[in-house]
Amino acid sequence: MIHRPALPRRMWDSWLFPWQGQFHLFHLETHETLWDHVGHAVSTDLVHWEVRPSIPTKGRPGAWNERPTLTGMVVRHAGRFWMFVGADHDGRQVVGAMTSEDLDHWLPHPASPVMTPQGPHYLSDPVPPPITSVDWRDPCVRWIEAARCFEACLCARLPRWDHSHTGACVARLRSADLLRWEALPPLAVAGDRFMHMEVPDVFEMGGRHGRHRGRRFPRLPSLRPLTCRRAYRHRHGQFHHRKPRKHRASFE
Repeated sequence: MIHRPALPRRMWDSWLFPWQGQFHLFHLETHETLWDHVGHAVSTDLVHWEVRPSIPTKGRPGAWNERPTLTGMVVRHAGRFWMFVGADHDGRQVVGAMTSEDLDHWLPHPASPVMTPQGPHYLSDPVPPPITSVDWRDPCVRWIEAARCFEACLCARLPRWDHSHTGACVARLRSADLLRWEALPPLAVAGDRFMHMEVPDVFEMGGRHGRHRGRRFPRLPSLRPLTCRRAYRHRHGQFHHRKPRKHRASFE
């Protein structure tokens, strides 16, 4: 492992932001309670890392972010850096924003949460088990020059689902200012194969745009069997799957 926080801190999901010849690594970090901070380290070669102060993310009791922080993303807009992180609140997952002038000192944005589950394209209210909390997490935010706006994709769920189709999808949102987001139809739907479409990522390679997501998926007794796979999708193509592992919860 090329970087690990000093014990007793614990590291989980991470995201990378390149800026002025340096790579800024941010990651979920546990101090006193689960994922109550975002860790921060900087490198010029992705091998040797300088640890920066951790960023507190847990809110006061009753706040939208009082529970563990969920996977985030950093972008730059209007001369400031913006970090988007998620949390569970009242049975729904939501995404809030923090801003910074220097990537080290961060302030919660008062408009948070800025991304919330919304219809008609996506499930917005809690439902009975086995699907309890409303999926709305792991934002991937990017600037679309042709449209002169930001787009975000998130792990989400369709408003209708059953035992043959979990409704798992990648939500697509659009915003001009990073605060007000319009929900668009899903970028991808794969509820016939997956329980969650976690940690989506959109990238350009060879002049084409692709989407990647990878995560583990449990087998649930009240849903049809689901296997662990990693999916790739090209904008003009189809899903291509690697052969699933035989056991129930693992990474590929």
